[in-house]
Amino acid sequence: MLAGEALDLIGGMYGIEKKFRSRPPPELLVARRAHTRPLVDAFWLWCAQTLGDPALTPKHPIRRAVNYAVERRQSLEVFLDDPLVPIDTNGVERALRRVKLGQKNWLFSWTESGAYNVGIINSLTATCQLLEISPLVYLVDVLQRIDTHPADRIHELAPRLWKELFADTPMTGSIDMTVVRAHLDATRGPS
Repeated sequence: MLAGEALDLIGGMYGIEKKFRSRPPPELLVARRAHTRPLVDAFWLWCAQTLGDPALTPKHPIRRAVNYAVERRQSLEVFLDDPLVPIDTNGVERALRRVKLGQKNWLFSWTESGAYNVGIINSLTATCQLLEISPLVYLVDVLQRIDTHPADRIHELAPRLWKELFADTPMTGSIDMTVVRAHLDATRGPS
């Protein structure tokens, strides 16, 4: 099988990711550089050799797939330098599935601005879910905090940094915490 070697290399990358994904980010980064990087380099070598194969016509599916990957090489390698970036986009795609399923609910947002804002809220809630943050707790906190938060540090309210800085002591204001706790329990599922 022509793609067998590439599939073995990719499988090896996922095996390393599975083994180290529960480790702290610095350890995951070291593992990616030490173990995954050589497999990634071998994959790109396989791609170059495959593209050099005169038997593969320009329209051959393997050649087209390899060209697609090679054109996106820089983006595909981002995870090697940032331990917070997953090896693939499966989590993002799962989070966005809810957007597609609800498409008819917000198909008519009445205005372009309304549709734009629905997109922002969907993006924020999907990001929260990927980071294992309750979107309700995040939004309640940020909407209360944003009025007094310094403008030059507004980036701290993005979900990833918010989780590090404020998740342990979120602002709840007049929100009934029993509702928030019930929501948290429902989103976490069974322990």
